[in-house]
Amino acid sequence: MPLTLAHPWFLLLLLLLPVAAWWRGQQGKPAAFLYSSVQLVSGVANISHSSAGRALAALRWLTLALFIVGLARPQFVESETAVKASGIDIVVAIDLSGSMESEDFELKGQRVNRITIAKDVLKKFVEKRPGDRIGLVAFAGKAYVAAPLTLDFMVPNGPENRAVAEVVQSMAAEAGFDLKIRVTEFATSLKQSDDGDYQLYLNGWSGRSDPDGNSFVFQTCNAPQNNGKFCDKEVDAAHAVARATSDPAERKKAYEIVARKFLAEGSILYLYPAQVLVALTDKVEGYKQMPDGLVRVVGVKLK
Repeated sequence: MPLTLAHPWFLLLLLLLPVAAWWRGQQGKPAAFLYSSVQLVSGVANISHSSAGRALAALRWLTLALFIVGLARPQFVESETAVKASGIDIVVAIDLSGSMESEDFELKGQRVNRITIAKDVLKKFVEKRPGDRIGLVAFAGKAYVAAPLTLDFMVPNGPENRAVAEVVQSMAAEAGFDLKIRVTEFATSLKQSDDGDYQLYLNGWSGRSDPDGNSFVFQTCNAPQNNGKFCDKEVDAAHAVARATSDPAERKKAYEIVARKFLAEGSILYLYPAQVLVALTDKVEGYKQMPDGLVRVVGVKLK
């Protein structure tokens, strides 16, 4: 923690202390008493200052110096610096089987085995990637995670969301990712997703009957719910084609382009379709269930 002074100009007063000490030490005209004989006070002339008196004087000057330093208000300041850096997450797999003991390489003029070469190459690889996060998976007969990648996993509060998050966490651990589940209230999670304050975010969507309602606002450049900031001109062009025609065949071709690009390169991983169960009393008539699972009460009435 750095040491700072709130009022450093007070330290200039320290320069006056030697002057004050010199002035204090100057003796003026000594006081005098008249005696009938100097023999009466002959012993007084040999009296000198004691060491205790000198120590007390030094303590006074030290106290004054510390008081001046106190006026300057020295203080330790805890500071944080936010550094924004771009990088990628990488998981490296390394073979630890018996074949790696074969000494068929040379390193600095000496015969070494394969595992030594692999460690040397991996070290140089990591040193050249200061902005990336790197995990390690080792394998021989079986694979195990030696150094997982840790990721913040924001999950809206709710029993179903928590259950899904734990399943995803378990599956990701097998691939070398350590997901730290952060349960957040739904409204807060929406705000933080808009601000980009997350690494992974479990989000649900009820779905729409028309594909445009399920994709355009999430997948096109600068769209309002495109929190991952994905942007691809080919995807935008395909969405524009799908919006400009009502021909199912033409729209199907456009959405095939969207699916091919976005599923491979997009910022969303689609996990599963939500299963919605709707129960009605016999007194309800005119209700029609739409494929998206949402309940719509237009035209519905009671008998």
